[in-house]
Amino acid sequence: MKKEMFWVLVAALLAVLMVSPSASQINFDVNSTGDGADSNPGDGVCNDGTGTCTLRAAIEEANALPGKNRIGFNIPGALGTVHIIQPTTALPRILDPVIINGYTQPGASPGALPILLIVVDGGALPSAAGLQIDGGNSVVKGLAINNFANGTAVIINSDRNVVQGNYIGMDVTSTISQPNSVGISIFAANNRIGGNTLNARNILSGND
Repeated sequence: MKKEMFWVLVAALLAVLMVSPSASQINFDVNSTGDGADSNPGDGVCNDGTGTCTLRAAIEEANALPGKNRIGFNIPGALGTVHIIQPTTALPRILDPVIINGYTQPGASPGALPILLIVVDGGALPSAAGLQIDGGNSVVKGLAINNFANGTAVIINSDRNVVQGNYIGMDVTSTISQPNSVGISIFAANNRIGGNTLNARNILSGND
């Protein structure tokens, strides 16, 4: 009987380990270039109060919920349209693990010559930071982050983060300088910037 109980407990533990991470993971699809805050952070719905999901609202929801949630993009428009998100106040610090993936926008794709369609533009608040990662174990990829002229595009204050496949300080064609004061600032250990493949590399150029 004791042996049977042991294996029952083992099976239950394995079930928890396999099911819990995926069960707690939520995907938020940003469908607006607006800057509205989430109407009810923690309810599992990205909604700025008008029925749309902004990047700000998605970060607020991801911060409020446990698990490594995902923020993708599905902003309406003709395929290949570049969508510019221009925050009017500093975006929320990233406090909990999250994957922010600009390549999910229809028409975007990684590669030796990636197609980037999501821009985080600091023109309206040049002294702020673009993204601040405090929670650790997060991923940022497929974004152009520019025009934080007196600020930093990405600030990393935590461990085990990955920043890959981004243009930082350039436009989406990687041919026009749109500088941040600083590209990436790192104040923690064990972070990966770029990688060993063309898909993983960032282009940091034009920053002051």
